[in-house]
Amino acid sequence: MEILVSIGLLVAVLAWVVSVYNRLFHLRNEVRGAWKQWILAARNRNEQLDDFVHAFAGALPQDNSASCRILRLGAVSQQLLRGLEELRWGPQGEALIPQSEWILQRVLHESVDSVENSPQLQAHFQLQQLCGLMSMALYQQEHRARLFNRAAMEYNAALASPGGRALSSVFGFLPAGCLEATDDAPDENH
Repeated sequence: MEILVSIGLLVAVLAWVVSVYNRLFHLRNEVRGAWKQWILAARNRNEQLDDFVHAFAGALPQDNSASCRILRLGAVSQQLLRGLEELRWGPQGEALIPQSEWILQRVLHESVDSVENSPQLQAHFQLQQLCGLMSMALYQQEHRARLFNRAAMEYNAALASPGGRALSSVFGFLPAGCLEATDDAPDENH
């Protein structure tokens, strides 16, 4: 009788371990999938950004400091995204996201405001079209960031559960960071 109880307890514990492991594994894969979708949206956004920045700079006089600044910020955003694409999902990649997002937000807001506030720039039909495409690409990326954050929070909640805490260190499940803009503004000249 003791053997049957022992076997029953062993089977129950193994079933619990397998269940918790499968849940953590599934949630981690959801986070990785959401990360890949965010990268694809960021790549699309930066393709739009490149076209927009060049059209914006082409519409301004060559000696205009705003066009140089926007080109520089666009190049920084492209460089950060390339660095992010080279990293696999994890703490290093997540650390770069707030900076690239902050820089991109600044590029977009300044350049779109410039287009909206300048009769000279409003006359450029292509620039107006690209402004709309940029807004759409930015919306898509923000949507992907929200999906990633939801997946990361669900995964982190599972890691914080008693079963998750017990198995995460054994099987190497690490918490995921969220995609958020930070208040510490990077210097665009670096």
